[in-house]
Amino acid sequence: MINARKIAANRRNAQKSTGPRSIAGKSRSSCNSLRHGLSAARSAPSRQYQQQVEQLTRKIAGEGADPLTFEQARTAAEVQLRLLHIRRIRMAFIDRMATVGSFFAPDGAKLSARDAWNLTNAYLVSGFSPRPPDDEANVPKEEEAERTAEAIRRALPELAKLDRFEKRALARRDQALGLIRERLRADTED
Repeated sequence: MINARKIAANRRNAQKSTGPRSIAGKSRSSCNSLRHGLSAARSAPSRQYQQQVEQLTRKIAGEGADPLTFEQARTAAEVQLRLLHIRRIRMAFIDRMATVGSFFAPDGAKLSARDAWNLTNAYLVSGFSPRPPDDEANVPKEEEAERTAEAIRRALPELAKLDRFEKRALARRDQALGLIRERLRADTED
């Protein structure tokens, strides 16, 4: 049974623990649950990303496409690039498991979300694993196929979470391409 004294003590303690107060602390805590960044709010796209979208949009829409077809092609291009990003993240997760043996640091402490994000981005940019392999990890080292299979098995919970994003992106891409196909079919019938 909670009495008035316990309620008052809880309120006093709550006044002391208000979360991070410094800018660095707030910034750090804002990434506490960040794993892959796919559900995070998107920042302004880079120039390189915009160029890739434009090139892919032109390839999908073709020359002389009307504005509606061009807009659907842009949607399909953006989603296709997102799918490629999801697949890169999936491969980085598998590579992390194959190299280190877990999402945990070799000393047993869990990687912070920011560290996991930085490691994944470092891998995606360089193609090399950012940490040396953990010799104590019990991932099989005899055959590459066994090692990869074990890495995938260990990464499966994280890979399953990525499926949600991939299925949503595939549905958006298929919808946009279906609308383009309908417009092209209607144009050829006229």
